[in-house]
Formats: sequence, structure tokens, C-alpha cells
Amino acid sequence: MRLRLLLTITNRRNLTLKRQLFAEFLGTFVLVMAVVGSGVMATELTNDAGLQLLINMLATVAALAVLICLFQAFSGAHFNPAVSLSAMIQGELPKSEAASYVTIQIVGAIAGATVANIMFGLPAWSTGTFERGGMGVLLGEVVATAGLILAIGILVRTNRTSLVALVIPA
Repeated sequence: MRLRLLLTITNRRNLTLKRQLFAEFLGTFVLVMAVVGSGVMATELTNDAGLQLLINMLATVAALAVLICLFQAFSGAHFNPAVSLSAMIQGELPKSEAASYVTIQIVGAIAGATVANIMFGLPAWSTGTFERGGMGVLLGEVVATAGLILAIGILVRTNRTSLVALVIPA
């Protein structure tokens, strides 16, 4: 009886983890596809860099809000290795699951970028031609990631997870 109960619990946990990983893959895939696709579309619509950024930002915010609403209940809607690693560090996600989350997010991101490129008639993979490096860019990414982790942490710890789909895209 104990063995049967243990197997039932284990099988349910494996099924749950598979669903979580599928949600993370699909959410990351669609998010990156929306970001890359809206960026490509924006550059085809206008030469105005400010307008391109606005188009890309609005599409990203809308896609992220929808994806969080859809997948938050299944996997937490991390869609970002930094979020999953933060959850692991805080003891909210076991190390083995965090490793699976990060892996599937990377695979989903690569697949999303690939599909977006193909949808717009671009090569599936190509070398970037615009340099996005330097200390300013690195600092901006660190600050933005820290802000993301902080916002999620505050919402979770104050029991306001219903606001995640509104706050995080903003």
C-alpha cells in the first residue's frame, strides 16, 4: 500500500512538473517570438528609432501580460532564468526543478527567436550586426533584472500575486 501511494504521488509530481515545464517553454517561446517579431515588424514599418522602440515595447507589454495571466497558475510564469534562479535561492523552487526551468526557458527562447525570424522571411539564425555591449548596457540589464526580481518578491511576499500580470509588464 505504501509503495502504491508513493508511486501515485511520484507519478502526479512528474506529471505536474511536465506541465510546469511545458508552460514555461510555451510562455518563453511566445514571449520571445513576440519581442523579436515586433522588433522586426517595427523596423519594417518606420525608420524612426523612437517609434520602433514604442511599437516593440507595447507588443512586449501586451504579450507578457497575457502570458502571465495564462500560465501563472501552471508554472509561476517565470519565463526568465533569473526569476527561476531567484526562486531557487529563496527556497521556493527545488534545485533540480530550477535547472529544468532554466534549460526549458533557454530552449523556448531559442525556438521563439527562430520562428519569429522565419515568419518574417529572415534566416532562422544569423550573426547580429548591431553591437549592444558596454558597461552602460550591462548596468542597465543588472538594474532591470534586479527591479524585476524585487517587484516579484514584493508582490509574492505581500500576497498580491493577482497583480503580477499588471505590474511585471509595466
